[in-house]
Amino acid sequence: MQTRNGVAIPSGKRAQSVPSEVAAVSLEDGWDPSRWATLLDRIDVRLGDVGLKYWGPPLWLEVTMTGPDSDLWPTVSSQEHSWNWQSSDACTKVAEMANSGAGDDELLALAGRYTLENLVLNAVHEIGEWLRLDGKRLFHSHAPLGPSAGPTSDQGNGPVEISFSYATGEARGQPGGNPAEPSTFEAPFAGPQARGAGRFTYLPGVSIAFTTDGPLVDNATGRVPSGAGSPGVDALALQPGVTWSQRTLQAVALGEETGLRASARDVHRALVAYETQRICGALYIDSRTQWHLDGVYEADAVSPKGPGLPAEPGLIGASNASAPTTGIRVSVAYNGTA
Repeated sequence: MQTRNGVAIPSGKRAQSVPSEVAAVSLEDGWDPSRWATLLDRIDVRLGDVGLKYWGPPLWLEVTMTGPDSDLWPTVSSQEHSWNWQSSDACTKVAEMANSGAGDDELLALAGRYTLENLVLNAVHEIGEWLRLDGKRLFHSHAPLGPSAGPTSDQGNGPVEISFSYATGEARGQPGGNPAEPSTFEAPFAGPQARGAGRFTYLPGVSIAFTTDGPLVDNATGRVPSGAGSPGVDALALQPGVTWSQRTLQAVALGEETGLRASARDVHRALVAYETQRICGALYIDSRTQWHLDGVYEADAVSPKGPGLPAEPGLIGASNASAPTTGIRVSVAYNGTA
């Protein structure tokens, strides 16, 4: 069955077959369509161009979107298209928990995280479609085909792989203060290098600027995430940016063009931060936001102090740090030539 806006709809659609080891667990036993329709109706994404479709068992999610076509924009910018993004993995744990007698709030908490993570994965897929340098895609959303193609993730994000972790206890933001104003350019990106930020393009109405601290993403309607029209987003008025990586700082010394192209991963991470914060401000459970962005890290950047410690906090101007929400940390791995 599917649920659309909390209403159970019979459906034979299944994105992928369930692995045999999962199918061995009697997921059907704990799957009450009426209960799940009511439960999932408590999840609300307040973005005008994004919708959610669930079905199961086990729990599957499809993100539906409407907007301009990245292959046609800006030539045909007035045309809007609809498309769907399917999660690559089912959330089998919720059905297992239901079979074990878990309550609705426990199931909803897990389904909420599953929804949040898949919305971020969908956003990263779209970043791959839209982010360009001199009109050329940098991080293709689809893995290359052919016998010579290397191993890639099955997330639908081509060479980019995303993983998540959650802060424990009270919410807290990364230190770093406010980002520099976009008009303030000093070393390492001074003069022409700073103006080179305009060679990066993204969605209509969204701009990318270089600051002394790192790349900063902004939108034409101000710093409030577009589409999240709710008083609850006031605390998210400051969009976070990310810091320049050591790789980029070293490349700048080799030349303007080398530095600009090395900055692509930092620009990509800034867009991941922008979209993740936007999703955190728009995803409601029981009419309340549940998460805030606590950091976007590059997976292969580790601290000399020990393995697994990010060398670069990667987040400037963390907002909503005092709100009673859980921090989400996003790790980005760039595989192959990305």
